[in-house]
Amino acid sequence: MAFAISFENGKFWLRGNFTANNATLVRKHFELIFQTQNEAILHLGALDKIDTASVFEIQKLLKFTNQRHLNLSITGTENPKLKGKLPLNGMFFNLDYLQSA
Repeated sequence: MAFAISFENGKFWLRGNFTANNATLVRKHFELIFQTQNEAILHLGALDKIDTASVFEIQKLLKFTNQRHLNLSITGTENPKLKGKLPLNGMFFNLDYLQSA
């Protein structure tokens, strides 16, 4: 499925296949969003696929927000298609509702 980002109910929904093909672009997209706002919620519950490159880019985005005292929350990790793909330690501990500040 093609990848898309939508904004619904105060959350940025990532849908489709989040892969190396679009991971860097997605991180840069959110870095631009953080130029005008101090917090964002990424919802991963609608993803069909995620790969290692995408997880790495999310970690880089978390580091970016942490260094700038911004808040990034990540929800939707209960998505069964993501089972075993997301690290549960380091910057990704308690991934649901993570506050990176």
